[in-house]
Amino acid sequence: MIKFMLSLVLLAMVCSCAKANHNEEAAKPTKIDPPTQTSIQPEQSSASLPIETKAQNDLSNVNNIIKSVQPEGLEVKKIIEDDLNHDGKKQSIVVFGEYERIFVVDENRVFGELMDPVGVVHDNIDVRIQKLDQSDTPFIVVYSEQASFGGYGEGFSIFRLNGDQIEAVNYNFPESTGNGSRKLEDYDNDGVFDSVTYEYVNDFQHHLLVYYQRYDGLGEGKTDLKYPNEQQTLVYPTEPKDLIRNFIEDFHNKEGLVEEMKQFVDNEAVLDFKVEDYIDLSLMNYGGLDLQIVESSALEPNKTFVVKAESQDNSELKFTLSKISDRWKISNIALKDN
Repeated sequence: MIKFMLSLVLLAMVCSCAKANHNEEAAKPTKIDPPTQTSIQPEQSSASLPIETKAQNDLSNVNNIIKSVQPEGLEVKKIIEDDLNHDGKKQSIVVFGEYERIFVVDENRVFGELMDPVGVVHDNIDVRIQKLDQSDTPFIVVYSEQASFGGYGEGFSIFRLNGDQIEAVNYNFPESTGNGSRKLEDYDNDGVFDSVTYEYVNDFQHHLLVYYQRYDGLGEGKTDLKYPNEQQTLVYPTEPKDLIRNFIEDFHNKEGLVEEMKQFVDNEAVLDFKVEDYIDLSLMNYGGLDLQIVESSALEPNKTFVVKAESQDNSELKFTLSKISDRWKISNIALKDN
């Protein structure tokens, strides 16, 4: 009996331990491996490309645009870049041949061609981007010259890119004769560039006349008279014939020389005589006047001279001169009676 009871106790203890072990295993959490993550790379837009790659693409686009406008038989000579219209991007000025054709482009489009405004035979020799005033506006300046027909002329044309439109601002070139100097410079040192005409006159005084005005043609035009002699001033003619020649020549540039002409007369009404009606003053552009000046009377203190242009069959003019303070002065001009 006792043995039977001990067996029951041992059986109960074994069952209790097995149940405890089973519960402990159930209480332990089940380990679950995390899912494998797949990395997905977003597609890169051109805006997010590395700087080097985007620059290469832009350059490729510009090259394609340039090829689309390249005239047959002309190679690219020069390309200059700047933000010409303040849109935050650079535009390219492309020169073909010897400045024969000039276009403005960017990586997306052709803005157009610079249309040459100069109306006489000439060669374009350079193109630059320049600031001409305090507005920080970049202007396109084309420089030109003419070196044939026995003379030399130089000048310029100004353009700007306004939005997507090329605008012609102004130009200055010696179109009437092909000879002469036209400069783009700040002549009066006021911080604004001027369109400056230098006219070297083939006359008795060898005048240098300087006409200047703001680069865009706005504002008042001004004149500066220079005497390129040793004294850098007027040399008053001592001979009556030289005085008459000097005075007649001045009529060709009367606006710039009127103050000089006043010194040659004792009556300013003489300045109103229409000398150009009887003498072709345009010959001043081609070597000077062919005047015939003959003294006809010498009744002191006056002298009278008959003047005519040798190459013209026009009426003769009579100049009356008076001597005042040891200088000859023109007191009267009249049409000579036949």
